[in-house]
Amino acid sequence: MERFGPNSAVVEATLDRAARLTEGEATALWEAHLKEREREGLFHAALSAVIDASHVNRRRSQIRMAEQAGRAAVTVYPGTSLGEAIGGCVGRLAEALVVADTLDAASVEPLVRPWLKAVGPLGPLAPREAAPL
Repeated sequence: MERFGPNSAVVEATLDRAARLTEGEATALWEAHLKEREREGLFHAALSAVIDASHVNRRRSQIRMAEQAGRAAVTVYPGTSLGEAIGGCVGRLAEALVVADTLDAASVEPLVRPWLKAVGPLGPLAPREAAPL
């Protein structure tokens, strides 16, 4: 299996793009992320859905690697709390992408929408899978 499972291509492309974020894009990403967090119930439900899907679909190690890679990919605002926070946002996005083929779009939207608003579209995901029994 690929490093991040069936969605490795989109995760890798997103990490590559995250490494090239401008300060303006990174700031817009963080602001969009904060707006999503204002809808706390939906935001936390999305996080829970990603974690649950990683367990059910046996992708826990992939989401851990994706989260770490997302944090490490961000190079803007180095050594600052803002840079770390933006890295965390990208890490959560990468986690969601790892399991996105196992969830409906609404389940991951609060984690994906900030990137779509601030940076642009993501690449194609693997076809939606049914959870293993």
